[in-house]
Amino acid sequence: MVFSKVSPLYDEAEYLLRQELRDLKSYKLILQALAEGKERVSETPSYTGLDKPLVSRHLIR
Repeated sequence: MVFSKVSPLYDEAEYLLRQELRDLKSYKLILQALAEGKERVSETPSYTGLDKPLVSRHLIR
Protein backbone atom coordinates (compact mmCIF):
# COMPACT_ATOMS: atom_id res chain seq x y z
CA MET A 1 0.00 0.00 0.00
CA VAL A 2 2.77 2.48 0.86
CA PHE A 3 4.72 1.71 -2.33
CA SER A 4 1.80 2.29 -4.65
CA LYS A 5 2.02 5.73 -6.28
CA VAL A 6 -1.68 6.29 -5.61
CA SER A 7 -1.29 5.54 -1.91
CA PRO A 8 -1.76 8.51 0.43
CA LEU A 9 1.49 7.54 2.20
CA TYR A 10 3.62 7.24 -0.96
CA ASP A 11 5.24 10.68 -0.59
CA GLU A 12 5.15 10.79 3.21
CA ALA A 13 8.84 9.95 3.78
CA GLU A 14 10.04 12.68 1.43
CA TYR A 15 7.54 15.13 2.92
CA LEU A 16 8.84 14.48 6.44
CA LEU A 17 12.46 14.80 5.31
CA ARG A 18 11.68 18.11 3.61
CA GLN A 19 10.16 19.39 6.85
CA GLU A 20 13.28 18.52 8.86
CA LEU A 21 16.15 19.07 6.44
CA ARG A 22 17.20 22.11 4.43
CA ASP A 23 19.47 20.40 1.91
CA LEU A 24 17.40 17.36 0.99
CA LYS A 25 19.34 16.66 -2.23
CA SER A 26 22.62 16.20 -0.32
CA TYR A 27 21.01 14.00 2.31
CA LYS A 28 19.42 11.84 -0.38
CA LEU A 29 22.78 11.40 -2.10
CA ILE A 30 24.43 10.46 1.19
CA LEU A 31 21.64 7.99 2.02
CA GLN A 32 21.99 6.46 -1.43
CA ALA A 33 25.75 6.07 -0.90
CA LEU A 34 25.13 4.36 2.45
CA ALA A 35 22.54 2.08 0.86
CA GLU A 36 25.10 1.14 -1.80
CA GLY A 37 27.55 0.08 0.92
CA LYS A 38 29.73 3.19 1.12
CA GLU A 39 30.24 3.06 4.88
CA ARG A 40 33.31 5.29 5.25
CA VAL A 41 33.17 9.08 5.14
CA SER A 42 36.13 8.94 2.75
CA GLU A 43 34.11 6.89 0.21
CA THR A 44 31.00 9.06 0.25
CA PRO A 45 32.32 12.29 -1.36
CA SER A 46 33.65 10.51 -4.45
CA TYR A 47 30.38 8.58 -4.82
CA THR A 48 28.10 11.59 -4.32
CA GLY A 49 30.25 14.37 -5.78
CA LEU A 50 29.83 16.34 -2.54
CA ASP A 51 32.72 17.95 -0.64
CA LYS A 52 34.09 15.93 2.28
CA PRO A 53 33.41 18.70 4.86
CA LEU A 54 29.79 18.89 3.70
CA VAL A 55 29.36 15.12 3.98
CA SER A 56 30.93 15.12 7.44
CA ARG A 57 28.70 17.99 8.58
CA HIS A 58 25.57 16.19 7.37
CA LEU A 59 26.54 12.91 9.04
CA ILE A 60 27.17 14.62 12.38
CA ARG A 61 23.68 16.15 12.47
